[in-house]
Amino acid sequence: MLLLDFYSFLHNRGLIPGPVVFHLSHNIRSNQLEENQIHEFMLSLNYKSIFESKNIPNLSKRISKSLEETGRIKRYHSLTKIAKKNLGYIVTGHHTKDYLESVFIHWIRGGGKKSLETLPVWNGSIMRPLLFLQDEELQFLYNTFSDKKIWEDESNQNISFLRNRIRKTAIEFFEKEKLNFYKLYHYFHDQSLEEIELRGEDSEINFPGYLIIPASTVNQIKTIIEWKSLMDLHTRMLRLHPIKKGSLEESYRMIRSGRSFEFKTKEIFLSKQTKGPLYLIPHNSAVLLKTREIHEGNATKIQWNGKTYQLKESESWGEISPGEKIIINGINQEISEILRMNYIPPIIRKNIPIIRKNKKAIKILLELFQ
Repeated sequence: MLLLDFYSFLHNRGLIPGPVVFHLSHNIRSNQLEENQIHEFMLSLNYKSIFESKNIPNLSKRISKSLEETGRIKRYHSLTKIAKKNLGYIVTGHHTKDYLESVFIHWIRGGGKKSLETLPVWNGSIMRPLLFLQDEELQFLYNTFSDKKIWEDESNQNISFLRNRIRKTAIEFFEKEKLNFYKLYHYFHDQSLEEIELRGEDSEINFPGYLIIPASTVNQIKTIIEWKSLMDLHTRMLRLHPIKKGSLEESYRMIRSGRSFEFKTKEIFLSKQTKGPLYLIPHNSAVLLKTREIHEGNATKIQWNGKTYQLKESESWGEISPGEKIIINGINQEISEILRMNYIPPIIRKNIPIIRKNKKAIKILLELFQ
């Protein structure tokens, strides 16, 4: 509920599109009244809501996984599809006690020291912002700002589930011994604090929406080792994972060919025209979202890529139409050709707003992109 309040706040400030709210009914127990209440609550929201129902016990038997693991697989399968469809990312409410529970589960199943790095705040597709807050802070925020009901899953008390057994034994033991779960988490996730500093009055989040590598730099690449070094540097700046070996080799082959190409990995788009720079665009970049129209009193604004343009009287806006032209410096030019000559990646061109007056294009809002 805190996450919903937070993303509602961002949306109301015009900073993001409306969040998509997702709930999966597992059908593990008879709780139709509660599920109906959750469904009604979701329908009451001013955002897109997706309510799914799946017989997790039957699916669990079919794929030979535990109920917990089956539910997790199904949830993330659905969430990933929703995120891709909306050009967004997944947000979960994990907190620092969840982290220690997950570490114990990994160890029980044979995990090693990498288990201590589980549940990063950001992994390129999933954001877990509540990991920056201590339990006392979470409770204070909920008590102070939220008026939303919390539905407690009664299966949380069922010790037939491994996570619940850990919670009722190990976690309660460490609580009594006054373990600082927040400090424990950040002992093993110090990089998260270095890269995404959220705490403090002067802190600022600055995730690039895309990066550009000049053609002169790309042309200097002579070996795949040099290419890997360049990609590792830039994916780190974008808070993404390093590109995997297969994608690295394939993209290097395209770079060495010297031709235009579009290449897609799990987390990023690579786009280059023959003589132009190389664009690195994360899948969740704001430049891949559609333009939003905002009304403030009598004023109409459009927002794209985190930037805003106020429409003047008699102006309208829209996406580029096939073959559409615009007069620049007295010359009637095709808009798609102008974008191509400016080396704008094809995947972005369709999203750049076009301002029209009397149905004729008068301005390409490149300033919202650059």
